[in-house]
Amino acid sequence: MSKKKRGKSNNKSDYGIAPEFKKHIEETYDNAIDFGDAPDEMRLSDRILRLIDPYMESMDIILLVDCATIAWNECLDEDFGIKGSYSLNNVLYNFSNFRDLINELKSRKRQMFKNNRRHIKEVKVYQKGEDISVNVASDFDIRDIFTETKDELYETSLADDEEFYEAVESYEDDGDISKPNPHLKHALLAAVDNQLRGNDPPITRETFERLQAEGYSAKQAKEKIAAVLVEDIYEVMTTKNPHDEVAYERRLKALT
Repeated sequence: MSKKKRGKSNNKSDYGIAPEFKKHIEETYDNAIDFGDAPDEMRLSDRILRLIDPYMESMDIILLVDCATIAWNECLDEDFGIKGSYSLNNVLYNFSNFRDLINELKSRKRQMFKNNRRHIKEVKVYQKGEDISVNVASDFDIRDIFTETKDELYETSLADDEEFYEAVESYEDDGDISKPNPHLKHALLAAVDNQLRGNDPPITRETFERLQAEGYSAKQAKEKIAAVLVEDIYEVMTTKNPHDEVAYERRLKALT
């Protein structure tokens, strides 16, 4: 994910993966995935940048990203028992002098992305003039895309959603991902809301309005779009290919 050095978040930034990083990950790891070209819901680089945003005016961003990576992986170890080796930009740096900052970032991770269990295997910051690009490779489980969304619900309101609460009360997470998961469904609908709110991509809003004109309720239209979105996410996950905007648009246009 890219943005201006020490600048504020820019939703129109270029999210491409650095070719050298992509090649390195493919040659080094068998089970690590870089999500730099994936939709918003899958990018761990976006999470890291949101984590460090309040500190970006005050210190070097490369060092800050490394501290955030340490904080992220320490949370996984302490909260979920998930351990593993990982590589930083400054592999020989002594980070003991930044323990207070790392602890603050750990608190932010737990507040903002409490349930995200993706272990960062490697992080790399590339700089070209004033521009920076943060690339992240991580271990991955399909459920990790969605579990964190319980803590950041975008615009999908649950206040009066009795159906959701009833489904949550009766749901038991026994590891069977084939069972209907209310949290997964809500996360997908939240992702659709996010696309509608930002009109990005525009085809989502066009499809939403078209389906309603054809007689579907707003909720039904969102559910249909969400079904296409999960297919798109699954394809990116299994093939490790970049998000195919043309294919996504084609699937939405085919919805009836």
